[in-house]
Amino acid sequence: MCRGDREDSLAEALRLLRGHREYLVQYFHAADTIRDTVVGIAASMALNRENASKDLPIFAFAQASDGIKVSARTTRELVARGLDLAEVMKVASGAVGGQGGGHHAAAGATIPPGTEPKFLEIANRMVRDQIGPSRRPDGTDSG
Repeated sequence: MCRGDREDSLAEALRLLRGHREYLVQYFHAADTIRDTVVGIAASMALNRENASKDLPIFAFAQASDGIKVSARTTRELVARGLDLAEVMKVASGAVGGQGGGHHAAAGATIPPGTEPKFLEIANRMVRDQIGPSRRPDGTDSG
């Protein structure tokens, strides 16, 4: 766009922005850079970082010997708005051939390798159904 290509580049940028706004979760995939036994701690640390969005739950992925470990964390405020990560993890993991559960604010799952995109799609839809788009102080949607 900066070089004057306002047709295809602008259309692609707007498409990506619309896609980004549809997501109500933030996530990272650590692959094998962290142990699957501490992926929950990593998710909590990431959520509590200064630049993390507190109005979105966070999902962390790590490789394990039995699949992909997923850990999800959220804030008390989102739980108060109706977010139940235990239900999200149970349903989303089950839909991709895994299993999961936990608590409203902290939950985990194990899913088959390669199913992360489908898992995130389902989890995002469930978060949207449970809490809807977050509102920023200026009235705009954060998701």
